[in-house]
Amino acid sequence: MQTNWFYAQSGKEKGPVDDEAFFALIREGVIAADTQVWRKGMAYWQPLTEAVRGDEAYESPVQECLEIALSLAAVATVQDAVQVASSAPHGKRVIPCSMCGKPGPVVELNFPEGGSWLCADCQQNALQGLKNVLTQQQQQLALAGFLPRVAAFFLDCILLSILLWGLSPVLNIPLPDIEKMLRLQPEQMSKYVNSFQSTYILLAMITFIYRALLIGFWNATLGMRLLRLRVIRQDGAPAGIQGGLIRAFGAYISDEFLGIGYLIALFDSERRTLQDHVAKTRVVRIPPNSSQKPE
Repeated sequence: MQTNWFYAQSGKEKGPVDDEAFFALIREGVIAADTQVWRKGMAYWQPLTEAVRGDEAYESPVQECLEIALSLAAVATVQDAVQVASSAPHGKRVIPCSMCGKPGPVVELNFPEGGSWLCADCQQNALQGLKNVLTQQQQQLALAGFLPRVAAFFLDCILLSILLWGLSPVLNIPLPDIEKMLRLQPEQMSKYVNSFQSTYILLAMITFIYRALLIGFWNATLGMRLLRLRVIRQDGAPAGIQGGLIRAFGAYISDEFLGIGYLIALFDSERRTLQDHVAKTRVVRIPPNSSQKPE
């Protein structure tokens, strides 16, 4: 169910906007952590982070949108500085350089931390430093590699196996006996495996629900969370419940075809699996320091 949000901008009330537009405004930096927001059910207007605190449906997606906004803002700031430094003329004034102190032709450049008068040599050093910062900021939204995703997949398999094992006595679910299977003849194996058809169907249903709900509401399965991976849409928005459902269906297809859908990521420039293509999602790696909440 969509929620209509209102937010304050330049002393004026804006809205209503639905969840999708609300998250987009946060990623774009229009709505910041301290922006006053309101929705039905709230007694009064509150800063964004206070308004969603403790709300499982919003707290995690909002925090990740804020992290994306911070990274994109930093990248944009450094890109502007790099552009200015790259196109700056030389020799506008003859005063000591702000970096090396040598007198000579200098030009004023506007950097993120403020303006500086730099000579030609120091301009190149500053430019390289800015490019390094830009690279670091772009890594904040780095695509997850294939091996971390494989590791997350196996972690989820272990967790789901434990869940099924715990439910088996409660729901009277028959589980295969591995030791017995190893003693069977090839012609007996298929008959024994087919006797657990209901177990396989139940496992598929649990897996589908697990993937759809956790990605839909939490942007990651438990295995992904442990490895700091998140699922986002192409535009950087959280996958949402619709994306979670579509992605879970794509993963089911991949499972049925012996994991071929997962191997697509090896040959895709953005490491997308079949389910990523179907749901139009990406899996990104959240760096360790991004867990700190913005002030």
